[in-house]
Amino acid sequence: MAKLAELATHLDLSVARVSQLKSAGILPDAPRGKHDLDACRVAYIRYIREIAAGRGSKDGTVDLVAERARLTKAQAEKVERENKIADGLYMEVAAVHRAVTGSFARVRTKLLVLPSKLASLVAATTPAKAQGLLRADIHMALDELATPPAGQWDMKNCIWTDDPEDERTEHEQSR
Repeated sequence: MAKLAELATHLDLSVARVSQLKSAGILPDAPRGKHDLDACRVAYIRYIREIAAGRGSKDGTVDLVAERARLTKAQAEKVERENKIADGLYMEVAAVHRAVTGSFARVRTKLLVLPSKLASLVAATTPAKAQGLLRADIHMALDELATPPAGQWDMKNCIWTDDPEDERTEHEQSR
């Protein structure tokens, strides 16, 4: 059993630092003059191993190694994400929303035209002929919707464009 000053000397620390480590719960608490040198030494070694391994510190100090590693990881993830966007593997949600909304609008327009277009033709025919007319026009509308419009796909904005200035790479054009 040792006093606080003896413990500080044993761990090669100042008395103030030993008090800080005790307050932070790193070193075991003991009554005055009754510090177990072996238990304190083991606790302190475990504490400095954690810091050296980059897993932080229990006393609330900033761990610069862990912070640098976190920053480096975030920067690498940002670059990877930007590369995937540039390669066309990721898209902005707003751009996809515009593309899907535009496609749904085209589908709606094509389908809403069918009744007025076919009503007079279907009224004067047999059910079998009416079914054939409806099927043919529905397939024609769906085929038209499945065929991309003339122009080029704008990867950034998720739209087809007639812009002759195609800035995409050969890799993007081959998709």
